[in-house]
Amino acid sequence: MIDNIGVGSQILSLRKRNGFTQEELASKLEISAQAISKWENGHTLPETAMLPLLAKLLNTSIDAILMPVIVKAGGVIPFGKYQWRVLKTDGNSALIVTESVIEQRAFHESFTDITWAHCDLRKYLNSHFYDSFALSERMQILETRITDYDNQWYGTKCGHPTVDRIFLLSIAEVLQYFGGMAVFVLLYG
Repeated sequence: MIDNIGVGSQILSLRKRNGFTQEELASKLEISAQAISKWENGHTLPETAMLPLLAKLLNTSIDAILMPVIVKAGGVIPFGKYQWRVLKTDGNSALIVTESVIEQRAFHESFTDITWAHCDLRKYLNSHFYDSFALSERMQILETRITDYDNQWYGTKCGHPTVDRIFLLSIAEVLQYFGGMAVFVLLYG
């Protein structure tokens, strides 16, 4: 059974993510803004014949509109080719981390003092790895401001803040979400 409220919330989120007002989306679909409002409030659902165009305009699939994934902290969701653990949610956004090791890569190719802003791993994650997601998935990955901190173990000074779509958790975040044992694995694993 289709959850009207869930579908409505998904349409609202996708509409905003794609930068449409209700009026703009309605105009492209040749329907009234009131119809869009009814969908988003869960009062009605889009007509079946309208779904392919709606999905195209919202850069997603019909399944993603009609069967939105419920995202709750502690849950696991599919995204791209991987399963992701939801660490926290905030409105329509979530901080997620992969459930498995994607691949082993060095922080940087050469052993030198290097900050997150200039390391090879950051370049890889925000280009090659990010580009491996479908366009509709890339549109769902938000930019995040990352603040770098001095590395107390190696004495490396912090770099400048960056804006990334894919990033590593800070030591403080690892402790917050996984506890001390995860730090042991992270540092010595």
